Amino acid sequence: MTRGSARTADAPTPPRRVLAKMVRALPLALAALCACGGARRSMFIQPNEERLDVRPLSAVLAGDAGAPRAAVVVKSHRVATIERKAIGPFEAHGAQGGLVAWIEAADRGGGQVLTVVPTSPDGAAMADARIVNPVPHEATALFVRPTGGTRGGWLVAWSALLDRGESLSIVGIAPDGSTRNAAADVQRTTDHIKWADIVPLAKGALVVWAEETPTGEANVLAAPVDSDGKPRGMPVRVARAVTGWAAVKTDEGVGVALVVPVAGNTTDAGSLSWMRLDADGRPAGAAVVVSPRATVSTGVDAVAIPGGALLGWTDRTGEDEQVMLATVDAAGKVRGPHRAMDAVGGTELAALASGPAGAALLWHEPRGREREMRTAHLALVTTQGDPAAQPITALDVASKVAPELAATEHGFAVLAAARSCVTGVTVGACDGPTMPTYVRLDARLTPVQAEPLYVSLPREEAALGWALRCAGDACVALAATGESPTPIYTVDLAPRASPFASPEVLPPPPDAAHVTGVTTVASGQPFIQLDATTIERTTLLATLTTTVDTVPKGQTKVRHGALAVVRAFDAQGRPLAEPTLLTSRGLPVGGVAIAAGGKPDDGAVVAWVARDADDPQVHLSHVDALGKKLGEVQLTRARGDASEVAVAWAGDGWIVGWVDGRDGNGEVYAAKVDRELNRTGPEQRITKAPGDAGDVAIAVKGETAWLTWADPRESPREGTADVYATTLRARDAKKTGEDVRVLATAAHSRSPEIVAAGDGALVAWIEDAPAGLDVGGMAMLARLDRLGHVVGAPGPLPVAAKGKATGVSLGVAGDGARAVVVRSAKDEVTLDAVSLRPDGTAGTPWALLDLDAPGSFEVSTALTPDAVFFDDVGASVSDHRVRRAAISWTR
Repeated sequence: MTRGSARTADAPTPPRRVLAKMVRALPLALAALCACGGARRSMFIQPNEERLDVRPLSAVLAGDAGAPRAAVVVKSHRVATIERKAIGPFEAHGAQGGLVAWIEAADRGGGQVLTVVPTSPDGAAMADARIVNPVPHEATALFVRPTGGTRGGWLVAWSALLDRGESLSIVGIAPDGSTRNAAADVQRTTDHIKWADIVPLAKGALVVWAEETPTGEANVLAAPVDSDGKPRGMPVRVARAVTGWAAVKTDEGVGVALVVPVAGNTTDAGSLSWMRLDADGRPAGAAVVVSPRATVSTGVDAVAIPGGALLGWTDRTGEDEQVMLATVDAAGKVRGPHRAMDAVGGTELAALASGPAGAALLWHEPRGREREMRTAHLALVTTQGDPAAQPITALDVASKVAPELAATEHGFAVLAAARSCVTGVTVGACDGPTMPTYVRLDARLTPVQAEPLYVSLPREEAALGWALRCAGDACVALAATGESPTPIYTVDLAPRASPFASPEVLPPPPDAAHVTGVTTVASGQPFIQLDATTIERTTLLATLTTTVDTVPKGQTKVRHGALAVVRAFDAQGRPLAEPTLLTSRGLPVGGVAIAAGGKPDDGAVVAWVARDADDPQVHLSHVDALGKKLGEVQLTRARGDASEVAVAWAGDGWIVGWVDGRDGNGEVYAAKVDRELNRTGPEQRITKAPGDAGDVAIAVKGETAWLTWADPRESPREGTADVYATTLRARDAKKTGEDVRVLATAAHSRSPEIVAAGDGALVAWIEDAPAGLDVGGMAMLARLDRLGHVVGAPGPLPVAAKGKATGVSLGVAGDGARAVVVRSAKDEVTLDAVSLRPDGTAGTPWALLDLDAPGSFEVSTALTPDAVFFDDVGASVSDHRVRRAAISWTR
């Protein structure tokens, strides 16, 4: 929830600040700001495996077998028409009916007026719109809440600008829409009223607000009013110098969550405290510290639960954002804070709700780049003992409009922009529009009803839906079209059997590879290559960054080398030791490679390239099982541009491969080193061909080593390469086979990867389309025998959807292998996973996850038996990160 928002137990929070700004611009900007979109082809499948009806949506809206349109979509009621810019409309709703209120410019004489419409329980207007109060000064915010007590009715408050400062005014409205008394000022201040809320109590209500001072911090105040909106006392200062807040009704009165800056903290995050207020707004005891650490930077959400309150916020202080939860009971006992859940990727709080069915959490995955659609996740929250959330359901919703969450008597409800689809029995695709959609969920968060918001007669798609309110199991929302003047509707969202499909994101089938968790393991300057290896249950990750140009003050520009770093992680991706810097003078063209030894005591070897005596040379670093550096050797000394290193364990030492320019062009070389990194024989020249070879990869099994590389020997001038392979003797790296062209193509073949599989090896690579052809690249796969000959016909490596393959990684899996393909489509990047049998046949590919990076981003990946490491962009262009996605290959 955005800073300064709040929620009460009786009525959910009005739309967020961004939505309020959207609605305020009605009707002139509504059409441009709506969540609607053009028709899109998409298909959702219900849990009962019904398929979507492919009839045109217009035909379905006409009714089945002559049924009236009103029987197909839910009822809507026109309650107002907004002709000028307005604040609102907003709504409060209860079992006896509701009130729609807004502030707009007066017809004559200048100034503004407060207008209200009382509604019945189904949202229908019970009377014409009525001006109930003049608003002589420019209003800035509006709040509508039910009043406490037995008489019913509503309290409407607004803030307005004064010549110096702002005012906060309130008026009581009877159930029929008439005023109960003249509007009264709750406060006049020289500061900015940044937030306010009205919390209904047994008699009247408590008005709570925040006044922002010129320093940017705020003071929180409270004042009691009676059920008619008349102030009962002077404002009470609750807290000073706070940066975030939320208020909620509790069994004892009102609870206020306060975000307080922490001395010495340089971020905008603060600590979190909880203060109880009595019915007069006075503190009922000292504030209770909920989170002493400065972890709350995006505001806090609070809902009432039996015996206390549930608090939620997003902690942005770590590598990955995480939703945090805590509970406070009536005695001030705090449980938490704890991470809400172990979820795929980071988590960001969208909303909390609590009702008779329990508590629920709406969250989404943080995104560095906004996409048209995103996944809204719903989780049940356990509040007995330590609070924890269990993800249950995911919905495919539009990114630009924040979804709303409300509690019903027997479950929960969501209002979000989603694609409109009709359920049926015909297999086909849905081409419905993206529009405001209501989704009712049962107590287990299973979707049981979906209703796109259609309004008017003939039916029109709503351009905007907001202010979801529920009483019992029936809900009402406001909706508007894109017309000008803008008609405003209430939509009756009572339980029923709906013909529309839920926009539910269904889990993958049991045989699908899927991600079980994502964590950020490194961040900073761009990472250009990754490689990983495992030592028992420990993973060692080697990373190579780009070079960095710096300009010390008063000096000329200095170019630093690339950083080669090793990090150690346990089976859950948690760091086991501090990162080890192998070199700060690495060369990006050399790449980085790592391979574990035969047993834990052997550790691992990392290969990289540095400039020695102004000549690039291959270096080897020996590290232990935690990545600690044990030694380093310079493997090559001949003058020539060494690059493209590769390394593999070969039984009693390591085989190292690289490209060397000592012969005038780039040729492939190999050498064998023992456990102490001593070379056991001379360097072996593998290729003798025109053109510059590149992209060396090695795999070893028994006495055979397969070596593969990209080679432009058939077109050295153009540099268009094919993938070649040969075999080496594992004991001394001597070449035992001829050079074999794996596949001759007109495209440029690059980035081969190779693993031992069955009695041979599998090699995968990328085919880039020839220049001038509008054809996407593809990943290819071939099988090699023990002599390095191609077995069968190489073919495309399947991917999960349309797109251009830009990278591939292979990993051993028993006698077979696994592959992760980097796929780019529509300026997005996705990682796909596919299992490979020993004979090279592929299983069904599945999409693992989307990256934040744009489609042009060159992604480096490294595959281990239970995870894939990949580089990605962060929240800003200059912020890069390496992430680990844990993979379950079967369920």
